[in-house]
Amino acid sequence: MVNTGTLVSTSYLPTIQYVRSIIETKYLLVEALENYPKQTLRNRSFIYAANGPLCLTIPVQKKSKPFQLTKDILIDYTDDWQKIHWRSIVSAYNSSPFFIYYEHLFQPFYNKKIKYLLDFNNEQLNTILNLIFKLKVSVEPTKEYVVSFENANDFRYLCNCKSCLNQKNDFKMKEYYQVFASKYGFIANLSIIDLLFNEGNQSLSFLK
Repeated sequence: MVNTGTLVSTSYLPTIQYVRSIIETKYLLVEALENYPKQTLRNRSFIYAANGPLCLTIPVQKKSKPFQLTKDILIDYTDDWQKIHWRSIVSAYNSSPFFIYYEHLFQPFYNKKIKYLLDFNNEQLNTILNLIFKLKVSVEPTKEYVVSFENANDFRYLCNCKSCLNQKNDFKMKEYYQVFASKYGFIANLSIIDLLFNEGNQSLSFLK
């Protein structure tokens, strides 16, 4: 069913389930005014590396007060995490069929320094939805915080680290090619880049 509005939490290289939940929307609200919680997919992502699932974490600056809004979370560039993340992505997907077609769209995120986590994630999400999938989705931060949105599908819960991977989640999808599946089996709910780099322009068919 096509919907007109969807609400999500911000997410770094979001999961397949996350993207599947929003591909039919035309107006996407990204939560900006919640109290930022630690240890979630807001600044973490899982890819399929040579030794199995690998968690990539964007370091954020420590809070200056007990509660801080998501829109105010600053990325910490003290350590060169961008180089580490990009090397990990290249190592994991360099031999995948479609990596060469998309790497130029993702690599810039690991060279430039974007101040806020929300802006970094939103720019990546816009690249995925509108440049790659060509969905023409409006990606906007929320202007106010409410407990529930009456006119939007609320998928903020999809940023739970502990339940994102297949073995901890009832999320089901058609299996697709994965480079290391012969070693560790198929893993269903990794970052959307796992699907993109392995299935290319057929990725949308796995999201419906």
